Amino acid sequence: MGAVTAGYFLWGAAIAALLGTGLILLGTKLTCKFTPPFRVAYKASVVAWAVAAMIAAAIDFPFRLLGHPFPLATLILALVVGFSVSASIYGRMLRHPEFGPIGYGRACLVSAIQFAVMTGISAGAYAILRNQAQAVIDAAMRVRG
Repeated sequence: MGAVTAGYFLWGAAIAALLGTGLILLGTKLTCKFTPPFRVAYKASVVAWAVAAMIAAAIDFPFRLLGHPFPLATLILALVVGFSVSASIYGRMLRHPEFGPIGYGRACLVSAIQFAVMTGISAGAYAILRNQAQAVIDAAMRVRG
């Protein structure tokens, strides 16, 4: 069971990194008027995703030790810190061909585009999966009752 879960995690991470790369390319084109090389954008996406995941795990760890679920306030804190760290990483790793690093301000705009699209995708997936789960529950109740 653990190997299957790890496999799903790795596939999910790979898909998230590729999607993040595409959003970085889009964000830099819209906000900075250039497109970085795919390799650089992919590396920035993977590094930012890994660091944000470690930070979220570090924020979540004390609550898990105490037996509490991940509270909403902690989730919001993890998102804000993840946004800031991602923007900082993008600001240093993404370089304009003429002017050098894009800086924290423009990286915040790139990160905002990425977070907005990813939030929309997550909300849509949640709504679809929630409706599917409710349909399965309703069908099981009809069979039982």
